[in-house]
Amino acid sequence: MQQKVEEIALMRGLAIMGIVLLHVTAYFLVAERADFLSFKLALVLNQSVRFCLPLFLIISGFGLAYNYRKTGDIKLSRFFKKRFNRVFIPYVIWSVVYFGFYLTVLGKIPNDAKFMDFNSFSANWAEIGLIFAKNLLFGRNYVHLYFVILIVQFYLLYPFLIKRLSKFRDHTVILLMAFFAYLLLMVYFFHFRKLTGIYLIDWFVKYYWKTFVAWYFYFLLGLSMGLRLETFQRFAEKYFVASAIFYLVTLALVVAEAFLYPPYDIGRLTSLRVSVLLNTLAAVPFFFKLLNMLKDKLCLPVGILEQMGNNSFGIYFIHLLVIYFFSTIMCYYAPGLFSFYRTSFIISLFLVSILFSLLAVKLFNRLPFGHLFTGVQINRSKACE
Repeated sequence: MQQKVEEIALMRGLAIMGIVLLHVTAYFLVAERADFLSFKLALVLNQSVRFCLPLFLIISGFGLAYNYRKTGDIKLSRFFKKRFNRVFIPYVIWSVVYFGFYLTVLGKIPNDAKFMDFNSFSANWAEIGLIFAKNLLFGRNYVHLYFVILIVQFYLLYPFLIKRLSKFRDHTVILLMAFFAYLLLMVYFFHFRKLTGIYLIDWFVKYYWKTFVAWYFYFLLGLSMGLRLETFQRFAEKYFVASAIFYLVTLALVVAEAFLYPPYDIGRLTSLRVSVLLNTLAAVPFFFKLLNMLKDKLCLPVGILEQMGNNSFGIYFIHLLVIYFFSTIMCYYAPGLFSFYRTSFIISLFLVSILFSLLAVKLFNRLPFGHLFTGVQINRSKACE
């Protein structure tokens, strides 16, 4: 059995913490006026962790390719059965939970990126069930669930991609070609995309960010890293200082870009931007080497990252419920201390969301059928060793 790559496991923890921060700050960007200091801090933090979503895709590709090196073959039935149990079943369960949350708590029905008032909705339960099924297919039962549908698309492509990529000893030319094609695609969809009046084309233009086309380079990069780990390790070692400088420069570019066009078009400040692409490419070797240097020196922070990484999938599912619950509770019971106009609330809500999301997943994992919620099958005999 191949050894676990500790740096990648820690980077997974970093990625999920960044995604939680991304969604915590999104609350402030929606709730506040742009002239408040707390809005500006939330915007800076929100943009600073934009690389974390692409990083998740890179890590997903890495994990699949690194395991492929062990056998050199894929048993398709076993591969898809494992993903069905660990990914699709938790996805269906959490889709039911979030759809119910919309109906009972928010009083709304999510329908094709729109919301209908549940109390005034005249349709029967069969029609509501049909809406749920359509939302399930496209990841629309809550704002973050589209990412699971995205991952499923890459799982379907993986057997095809890995067999062809593994035939090449050097991936430089392939990655460069994929990078420039992706760069052109990203520029087109960000600056020039428009509707044509043709239904299928317009559907793709509208929802391309939910398809593998909008993210394929990151997954391909992860596959390459997994197949050629030693090459990547040498690269990260050799260019650590250069990647650190490039990371800081591109990070400043990502943040500055957010402030260039007041009153801040939040809808355009997504992870699908050239600046975020460059920032991600710098972040991967930089954090890989940095975590390699720190993993035996800073036990507590590294331990937290490890726990977050090991439970990242469950945390991804549950964290938005935790954010909503604690933001509501904190604002209701201590409005003077916790309000969307206080910068301290951003940090407080982030820390509370991290803590209780992790605790909730740990609790689920202790239940007999907890893995159906978290996607993690616990070996209880080993857990007690």
